[in-house]
Amino acid sequence: MTAADLLDTALPLHRAGRLAEALVLYRRILADDPANADALHLSAIIAHQTGRTAGALANLGAALAVQPDFTTAYNSLGNVLADLGMLDEALNAYSVAIRQDDHYVEAHNNRAAVLQRLGRREEAAEAYTRALTVGPDNLTARFNYGILQRELGQIPPAANAFYAVVQADPSHSAAWRHLAICLRGLGHPDAEVCLRRALEDAPADEELSLELGGLLNGRGAYEAAGGVLAPAVAAHPGNVQLHFSYGTALQGMKRLREAVAQFRLALDREPTMQGACNNLGVALLELGEMGEAARVLRRAVALSPGDAMTVNNHGTSLENRYDLKSDFERAARWYRRALRLRPDYGKALVNLAGVHIARRDPHRAELLYRSAATADPGSVEVHANLAGLLFEHDDLGGAVRMYRRALAIDANNPAALTGYGLALQTLGRIDEAEAVHRRALEIDGRNAEAAGNLGMMLWQYRQDAAAAEPWMDLALSVNPSLNTAHLNRGMLRLSRGELPGGWDGYRRRFWAKGYVNRRIAAPLWQGEDVGGRRLLVWREQGVGDEIMFASCYPSLIARTGHVVIECDRRMVPLFTRSFPRATVRAESVDAAGLETIQPPGVDAHAPAGDLPGYLRGSLSGFEGQAPWLVPDAVLAERWRERLAGLGPGLRVGIGWRSQTMTTERKAAYVMLEHWGPLFAVPGLVFVNLQYDDCEAELRAAEERFGVTIHRWADLDLKDDF
Repeated sequence: MTAADLLDTALPLHRAGRLAEALVLYRRILADDPANADALHLSAIIAHQTGRTAGALANLGAALAVQPDFTTAYNSLGNVLADLGMLDEALNAYSVAIRQDDHYVEAHNNRAAVLQRLGRREEAAEAYTRALTVGPDNLTARFNYGILQRELGQIPPAANAFYAVVQADPSHSAAWRHLAICLRGLGHPDAEVCLRRALEDAPADEELSLELGGLLNGRGAYEAAGGVLAPAVAAHPGNVQLHFSYGTALQGMKRLREAVAQFRLALDREPTMQGACNNLGVALLELGEMGEAARVLRRAVALSPGDAMTVNNHGTSLENRYDLKSDFERAARWYRRALRLRPDYGKALVNLAGVHIARRDPHRAELLYRSAATADPGSVEVHANLAGLLFEHDDLGGAVRMYRRALAIDANNPAALTGYGLALQTLGRIDEAEAVHRRALEIDGRNAEAAGNLGMMLWQYRQDAAAAEPWMDLALSVNPSLNTAHLNRGMLRLSRGELPGGWDGYRRRFWAKGYVNRRIAAPLWQGEDVGGRRLLVWREQGVGDEIMFASCYPSLIARTGHVVIECDRRMVPLFTRSFPRATVRAESVDAAGLETIQPPGVDAHAPAGDLPGYLRGSLSGFEGQAPWLVPDAVLAERWRERLAGLGPGLRVGIGWRSQTMTTERKAAYVMLEHWGPLFAVPGLVFVNLQYDDCEAELRAAEERFGVTIHRWADLDLKDDF
C-alpha cells in the first residue's frame, strides 16, 4: 500500500478513537518515509492524546522542519503548548498558523481561548469575532464566545451565542446549560423551558437545579420546585444552597418538619447563612414552637440587623394575640424597628395592625392596613387582611369590596377566596358563598381555612352535619391548630349529643373567637379533684351565657372545697342568694384586661364555659337539673301581684334583639315591626322585656297592631336582676 492508502485507512480509525491501530499505520508510513509530514503530524496528535507530550512536541517539530508552511501543524503545536501551560508560546504558534491562513477558524478560536485564559478578554473577544467572521457556522467558536461574554457580564450577547449553538445542534448539552442560566439571569420568559431542557441531560446538576428551583419557589410553585431540587440534594449532600432552596420549597408545601431539617443541615455547614436562619425561625413559628423560633430569629437578626424582614419575623415570635399574657409592646417595638428600616414594608405594617387588633384598637389597625395597601398595592395578603378586619367589625360592604380587590390581584388566592365566602354567607348569599369556598379548595385541596369554612357553612346554613364534619376533619388534619374548626366541630358534636368530643372543641372558643382570656396567677382547673382548695370561676361572654353556665355551679360547689364566683356586677345579689355556700364577687378585671386582685386568693381558676365539659360529660348529667337561680322573695311577690293585675290571659314576655346586633346576628332575630301574626293570637298578654331604649318602637307597634305591651317606668330591665 502507498503512503496515501495507509493514510486513508488510518484516518477513520483515528477519528473513531482506535488510536493504537491508527498509530501502527502512521509508523509504517514513517518507516518507509521518515520525513512524511502528515504522518509525523498525525502521530504527534496521538502522542498528545495519550499523554506523551515530549513525543508530540518532537514529531511536530520534525513535521514543521520538513514543511514550514504546515498550517495545521502550527495549530496543533499551539494546542500542545497551551495544555502544557506555555501560553505565550502557544499564542506564537497560533499566530504563525493565522499568518499562513487568515481564514483558519480553528486557529482563531484556539488563540482566543488562550487569550481568555491569560485574562486578556478584550483581545479574546476580537479573536472570537474574527473566527466567527471567517467561520460563522463554527459552533465551537460560537460557544466559546458565549462563555467569554458571560465572564464579561454581557449576558444578552452570551445568550444569543448559546441560542445559535442549540439551534444548530439541539444535542449540545453544555450550550443548553449556559443558555438556561443566561435566560434565568435575564428574567426571560423562556428560562424555565430551557432549564428543564438542560436538566434532561443532567438531572442532578447543582447550578441548574438551584436556578430552576429558585425560579419555581419565587413563583410559589413549591411542589414543582421540590421535585427539581430533591435529586440534586441527594446527589450533592454538602451543597448548602441546595439545602436552603429545598427547605424553602418544603416550607411552601407546609412540610414544615422536613423544611426545618433542611435549614438545620444548611446551618450546620454554614452557621452564618442568614436566609436559612430566618426561614428556620419562620418554620418554627408555623409549627407553634415559639420559644425556639424566638431564639433562632434573634440569631438571624444578629447576623443581619439591617434586614427588615428578619426584624419583623422576630417580632412575630414574641406575640400571641389571643393571650393577654403576651407582651404586645415587645412585638410592636420590633415591628416599628422593621418599619424604620423600611417604611413601606407591608408585612410589618400588617403585623403592627394585628397587635392593635389584639389591643382592641380596630381604628388604628385599619389605618395601618390602609397604609400597607398604599405601600404594597399588589399584595393580596394586605387587602385580604383589611377585608377581614372590616368583616369582624360588621362593615360587610367594605369587606366585600376589599376581598374583590384582593381577588382582582390574584383570582386564585385560596385565602382571599374563602374569606370572601365568609362575607357572602353572612350576607345571606349562601349559594355564592359555597361556590367560592369550593373554588378555593379546587385550587388548594389542603387549604385548612377553606375546608373549615365550608364545613361550618354546610352545618350552620345547610343544616347538613353529615356533609360538614368531613370538611372540618380535613381542616384539622392539615392544621391541628385551627381553632375555628375545632370550635365549629365541637358545636356540631354537641348538637348531636356527642358531649365529650363536643366539649373538647368548645374549649377552643377563646382562640377561635378572640375572646379575652384572664391573667390569673393560679393554675387552670381541668376537672381534677381540688379537695379543700379554693377554686375561682369567672364569667365570660354575655349575661345570657353567664346565667346558662351558672346551671353548673351547684354541682361544682358540691364537689369542691370552696368556690369563688366572679360575675357581672349586676348579678352579684342574685348569685349571692342562689349560691350561698360560694363567695360571690364582681369580676376583678379592669377595662385594660388587668387583674385588680393580686394575689387572687385562690388555688386554681376556670372560665365558666369550661364547667359543662367537666360536669356534664353525658346527657344524663343534665337529668334532675333543679332551678338554680333564687329570686328575691319580696320582689317576686310584688311582681306576681303586678302581673296578676294585667287581667286574664297567658302572660308572654317579649324581646327582639341583642345588645350586639351585627349583620350575622340580625338573621337570628325578628324585629318588632314584623310581629303582627303573633300579636293577633287571642288570649295573650304581652310584657316588654327588651332592655334598651325601645319606647318609640313599642308605641309604634301598639298603634300599628292595636295591642297593649305592658311596661313599668320604675323597672330598669338592663340592670335590675
